[in-house]
Amino acid sequence: MSLPIPDPAALGCEVAGQRIVARNMIIACHVGYPEEERVSEQELRFDVELTVEPLRPLEDSIHQVVDYGPLFEEMRAICAESSPRLLEVLADQILAVFLSHELVTEARVRIEKKSLYDDAEGIGVEVAWRRKK
Repeated sequence: MSLPIPDPAALGCEVAGQRIVARNMIIACHVGYPEEERVSEQELRFDVELTVEPLRPLEDSIHQVVDYGPLFEEMRAICAESSPRLLEVLADQILAVFLSHELVTEARVRIEKKSLYDDAEGIGVEVAWRRKK
């Protein structure tokens, strides 16, 4: 038995927001400022948050919400094809893909190199873009 989709308005509520979140995605990439760091792929850890125009699905269908699968596939393709020196440049390349989706209003990506320092689990950058109103 499937339960009905709740209607927030019927409960005196409204949808306040909606985020797509991915944590601890591990993707290999050629990145780094010193050339010796770029020779082989490094495993990078990604955390992603996408704020989207809140959609209230009227049916239990992927076509009723933002399908994040293709966005993350494009992110993986950038990591495979691009070899920037700086994590900040990689973050901007990824954020440009996310914000190209008309329903994504804000995106944040954290990228960490997993094995740069022995005394740190990871080190990296966090970059956020917001669509201008």
